[in-house]
Amino acid sequence: MLGLGSCGAPGVVAVPSPTGTLDLRQPSVADLEQFAPGGSDASSTVDKTASPPLICGGSRGGRLIDAAIVAVPDSLSQISVLHYQFSGKDGANVYFDAMRSQVPIVRDGQCKTPTANSGVLLIGFLFAFKGEPQVDASGTTTFPSGRYAGALQYNVLRYFRQGSDVYVIRIDRQNLYADIEFENAIERLMNHGTATVPIAGAHSAQPSRAEGVLQLGRYQCCLQQPSGGGSIGKWALSRDMTCPEFILSGTAYDIEIENQLPNVSAGGLVAFTTKGQPATTIPWGKHVYLVVDIFNSPNAFSCDLGRGQTTPVANALSISTSP
Repeated sequence: MLGLGSCGAPGVVAVPSPTGTLDLRQPSVADLEQFAPGGSDASSTVDKTASPPLICGGSRGGRLIDAAIVAVPDSLSQISVLHYQFSGKDGANVYFDAMRSQVPIVRDGQCKTPTANSGVLLIGFLFAFKGEPQVDASGTTTFPSGRYAGALQYNVLRYFRQGSDVYVIRIDRQNLYADIEFENAIERLMNHGTATVPIAGAHSAQPSRAEGVLQLGRYQCCLQQPSGGGSIGKWALSRDMTCPEFILSGTAYDIEIENQLPNVSAGGLVAFTTKGQPATTIPWGKHVYLVVDIFNSPNAFSCDLGRGQTTPVANALSISTSP
C-alpha cells in the first residue's frame, strides 16, 4: 500500500504485520545479504554507545545490543536491523509512547533530523498507535552538501516492541521507496529464523518469461541543482547512474527485482542468478532471461529517457543468463 511521502513522493504506509505473534530474533549480516546482492558488512558504522533515537530527535533510555547492516557499494542503499534493549517491558513501552508523541510533529512537516554524510531526514509518515507493538515510518533524506550533494535517499523504518526489546528494520534506497513486501520478507526471516531466499509475495497467476538485453540506463545529468549551489556529481538524483534496464523488442524497461536492492557496477548488474548461490556480475550488453511478474507503466521513479520522460518498469521475480 502506498501513500504520499515527503516532497509528494510515494511512500510506504503501515499495514498489519503478516506474522501474527512475534517471536523475533536478531538476523545476521549473512541473513540480510540475501536482500542485497554483492552487499558489504557496514555494521561497524553504527554508534554502539548511543541511546535508541526517537524518529524526530531525542532518545528514551535503552542500549544497543546488536546490529546487522549491509550496504550496496558506491550507493546510498542499505538494509539494517538494530536490536535495542531496555531495563524492562515498561522501558520499552515508554520508548514507544515517546515515539507516538511525535506524530503531530510529523503531520506538521517539522520532523527533520541530521544524518550521516551531511544528510537531513524528513519523515513524511509515522504510524504509532497506542498499545500496538509496531511503529511504521517513511521519509526522504536530502543531501544539501558534501559528497552526495543533490542526491535523494528514500527511507522506510519499522519498529517492533517485544518485551524489553525493540527491533528496528530499516531499508534505504537511492531511487525508490522499498515496498511493504520487502519489509515483510525481513520480518518473516526474523520471526521464523529461516535463513533462506526471502518468501515471495502475491504474484500474477502466470508470470511472463522474457529474453532481452541488459543495459545501464542513460545518465541524464543534471536533473536538479542542489539548494545553495555547489557542484553536482554522480549522486545528484542520478537515477540512470544506478538504473539497470532490460531491452525487449526495442523497448527499455527499468528492472526491479523482488525484495532486492539494485547493485550496479561499472561492469554490469550484480545479481543473484541462481537460487542459493552467491551474487554474480552480469555484464552490460549480455542477453538475459527474466521472469516478470508485472510490466508497469512509467512512474516518477523509473529510469529517465530525457525531457521528463521515464521508462516502463519490469517487476521481475528473477534474472539469469540462461533459459
